[in-house]
Amino acid sequence: MDGDTLASSISQNAEQASKIADTFSTPESTTGDNTKNQVPAPKRFWKNAKARADNHNIHIELDGRPLRTPLGQKLRLPLTKPTLGALIAQEWDGLVSLKVKPHALPLTGLASRAIDLEESAKKYGPQREINLSDGMDRAAVSRTLIPYLDTDTLLVFAPKEEYYGKLRQAQEEQYRPVIQWFEEKFTDGDKLIWLDGDNGILGGSQTSKVTKLALKYLDSLDYWQFAAFERTVLSARSFIAGALLVEGKMESRDIAALVSLENEFQTKRWGHIEEHHDVEWANLRRQLASAAVLIANESKVYL
Repeated sequence: MDGDTLASSISQNAEQASKIADTFSTPESTTGDNTKNQVPAPKRFWKNAKARADNHNIHIELDGRPLRTPLGQKLRLPLTKPTLGALIAQEWDGLVSLKVKPHALPLTGLASRAIDLEESAKKYGPQREINLSDGMDRAAVSRTLIPYLDTDTLLVFAPKEEYYGKLRQAQEEQYRPVIQWFEEKFTDGDKLIWLDGDNGILGGSQTSKVTKLALKYLDSLDYWQFAAFERTVLSARSFIAGALLVEGKMESRDIAALVSLENEFQTKRWGHIEEHHDVEWANLRRQLASAAVLIANESKVYL
């Protein structure tokens, strides 16, 4: 398939991208907002942002110039990700100034993370000295993700009497099948150590066997999957949630609801704080949805 046909294919994804983009919008919190005496942000210097395809990659460009990652690499996507390309271009097309809020470019940030991790590995090799200052040592990053399995959101069970036993019942019904799936797929028969609220909040670490198998799994992921996994774990505070998303076991919205189960009970009991809970929920949804979009591959015709 030639470049013009590929470009046309990307154009056809623009409408779909526009619909998906609603997922990434976040209610603005006005608490503590003080716009007095603020220096106006520089206006955007580009007119058009678009995704352009050739026979090898999808390129994100601002007025024909390549968008680059924090480490200076061109932001290039596989040909199997035309919707991702259209959405990244839309992120930049929607900016009105260079005052970029953290939530404004979730897909740009994730794609850049995957590209920079891979380029760093090519440059320094997988066994380079650990350098957490730049966050680009994949093995070191993997080790920082492992503790999330010890204190995983989906492995913490509330006391049986809390919320009249309804929270524990909901956790048993929703967490247990997910835990069983993870054990069958990743732990080679070992049981995960979970925290029982009736026995206090202190727990232990997973077995060395489970830890090694978890690291082996992380090593098996490609760089796009790894970046999506990292984003999911950090956002959901759950290693299991990362596996659910990357393995396609659950939709991102369902994962967000699962890891927010206790928050849901708290909100029902103590009330809904609009600016706090709405923004928190939207942020979690945006983070997980962007991770899901990052690893989605479309028709092999683009290869």
